[in-house]
Parts: sequence; structure tokens; C-alpha cells
Amino acid sequence: MIKIKRFILNLLKLWNRVVRAILLRSPGKIKLVRFGSKKSHTFFGYYDVTPFSSDDQMILVGKVPVNIKKNGKSKMELGFYLLKNPEIFHKFAETETWCWQQGARLRWLPGSNTHVFYNCLIEDRYCSIVQEIESGSITKKYDYPFYDISPNGKWGLSLNFSRLQRLRPGYGYDNLPDPTIEDNVPEEDGIFLVDLSTNSIVLNIPLKQMLDFPHKQMRSESQHYFNHLSFSPGSTKFLFFHLWQNSNRRYSRLFIYNLKNSQLELVENDLGVSHFTWKNDQEILCTATLPDGKIGYFEYNLIANSKRQIGQNILISDGHPTYLKVGDSIISDTYPDKYQDRTIFQFDKIEKKKELLTVFSPFQYQGEFRCDLHPRLSNKLDKIAFDSAHNGVRSLYVMDLK
Repeated sequence: MIKIKRFILNLLKLWNRVVRAILLRSPGKIKLVRFGSKKSHTFFGYYDVTPFSSDDQMILVGKVPVNIKKNGKSKMELGFYLLKNPEIFHKFAETETWCWQQGARLRWLPGSNTHVFYNCLIEDRYCSIVQEIESGSITKKYDYPFYDISPNGKWGLSLNFSRLQRLRPGYGYDNLPDPTIEDNVPEEDGIFLVDLSTNSIVLNIPLKQMLDFPHKQMRSESQHYFNHLSFSPGSTKFLFFHLWQNSNRRYSRLFIYNLKNSQLELVENDLGVSHFTWKNDQEILCTATLPDGKIGYFEYNLIANSKRQIGQNILISDGHPTYLKVGDSIISDTYPDKYQDRTIFQFDKIEKKKELLTVFSPFQYQGEFRCDLHPRLSNKLDKIAFDSAHNGVRSLYVMDLK
């Protein structure tokens, strides 16, 4: 029945596209630089980490064969392209620990154009390493897979990636079985803060601790998990989402942990948060679902303990936002509309919403296998990198931000 409904929905979207093509002129093409080929899926992953080197001369990617639709034991090639030469892929490693939405959490070592972090599997254990990309030499191994690395290079955040993949397919790894599968709220599972200088856990926020923060929709049969761990720009705080599911509905809340005073704070308990971006160490922007089902963008001030909606009646669909570091301007994207189109746009208080690019999202890219645009800014804020399958294969693209 679900497949029939999806087939009918896709037919309606296809019909909408045909009608629009007849009635409307096609917009002018925007110059895009494509990294990848039809022989492989070439992408970076989530939008909360930039693939650009600090000098914006190189861009990181992961590559998997085009016929693969599940991660499992399939290996991902890790490498980089020179922005001036999108034809030559420079491979430096392989990893089995990757997923469609987040890749291998590949990133540049803070402050370096020569070394990278990524997650891997070593002796049947999730781990991570630091590697020099030119020589391929591994300079550091960690006993934990990292979801995020602090901008000052001192801390790493880890969690149970097998549990995350089982409960939120596309965001974790399924190389290893989840040892907590029989436990709805594992007592020893949680978020782990790792001191990168000693390769040791210095803090554990247990998943069971979330039950100390009441919510009217919690059920005894619900399985809880963590997702979206992220350090603040100044490395003084980190945020995370606490999630659980009742029947077919997922619930999510926003928490902040302050590293300076060791305080855990529940920031959003009423709206269903979905995506985020730090403005600075005191302000966060989240997309969230209201009780009536409408979606909005909300700014949270951690000092004033307040929130306000921005772009009301304009920003009304979910997306992946990032601040442009100029006033209140952001870039973000949309999920497929009734024409199966996704859009990257810019928004600020004065100019409102400006669409930058619209691309088609092929019907086969759905569910865990979907290809969200996940726009990411270059360090000079003059380019946007994004993943897209509008040419039939998942590839990474770069466009100028004007």
C-alpha cells in the first residue's frame, strides 16, 4: 500500500513538472562546478562541517560505487579535489564507517590544510584517525568515533553510532551490532566527551539522564537516542538533540552543555527541533515544528533564555541553515516541493528571501538514500558547496555566492 501511494504521488509530481515546463520559461542556468562522475556517488555529507580547506583551495569528498544503496560493509574512498581542477580525485584513504547523510564525518583538522579527521573501523571497533593527506601517513589514532571536533582542537564528541543507525537510518553506522537493542533507555549509553590530548573520556551524559527532564509525550515503550552533536564556535559549549519515537511520530528536544560551568540545560522542550546552526556561543538558530504542524526558523538566546521566530510566513519549510557571519543573513535549503525541486536560498531581514539555485531531486533518492543539498559555505563566504543528484548520480557541486 505504501509503495502504491508513493507511486501515485510521484506521478502527480511528474505531471506538475510537465505542466510547469509548458506554462513557464526555464530560468537561466547557474554555473556549477561538478566534482565526481557517473561511475560513483561523490559527496561530502552533512552541512554542519565545511569540506573547504582553510585557504579554499581544496575540497574533501567521499566516493562509493554507483550501484551501492546501503552502507553496510561497503568501503568509501576518501580524498580531495583541487577547486581549480575538478577532474582529478586525490585519494588518501578508505573507510567502512560511513552513511548517506553524514558520510564518514570527514573534516579538516582545525587550523590545518594538510591533516584530516575521519571515522573508521579498527579491529572490529569504531575508531577515528588523523591523517596527512599528501603522504597518507596516519599521525594519530583514537579509540572513539567522533561526531564532532571542537574548533580549538581540544575535544571530541562521540556516541553509539550503531544505535543511531538502527533508530535513525542514514545517520549512523551498521558495521557492528547495537549492543543496546534490547534496552529502550540504556543506562551506560550516552554522549561521551573525549580529551583529544589523552584519548580518554572525561564526561558522559547518560541517555537515562534525559528521563530527568519530563515531556508529556514520553512513553515507557519508546526507544531513546541522541543525534546532532555540535560544538559552539568558541568551543565553550555543545548542543545535542534527544529523540524518541511513539508509533510513527518522532519527538526531539534541544539541550546545551556548558563546558565552563559543567551545566546541562534543556533549551527547547515544546517544539520539535530538526536542524540547527550556531550564530555565536550564545545564540543558536533551529528549524522546528510547532504544535499545529507548521514549520519555522527560531533563534535561541542562551543568555536571555529566550527565543524568537525569524522570517515568519516566509521561512515555512524545513531546511539546513548556516549563518553568513554578516548580520542576520543565512543560507539554507528546502526539501522537494510538489515539483520534486529543491532550492538553495539566502535570507536576511532587509532583502528577505532570495532564491539562489533550484535543482530537480530524482524520485529514486528517497528515505535513507535521499540526497539533501546540505549547502556549506567556503571560508571566504564566496562559494557554496552542496550535494545533489539532479544529474542522476549523487555528486558534489560548487557555485559562486554573489
